[in-house]
Amino acid sequence: MNALKYRTIIKNGQLSLPPLDLPEGTVVEAILLIKEAAEMDETDYLLSTEANRQHLQEALTL
Repeated sequence: MNALKYRTIIKNGQLSLPPLDLPEGTVVEAILLIKEAAEMDETDYLLSTEANRQHLQEALTL
């Protein structure tokens, strides 16, 4: 079994993928992992509290 991974954004209720180099008729199984909108990315986390901002500032000045 082979695996392909793409990250995309749903637009107008549709999922779009780049052209895949697969023969016509190839059977595939898709699993969608939906990222929660409230999930905080790393940058937001690093800037989320004064203590985090201070640690980040200290790390950048080393």
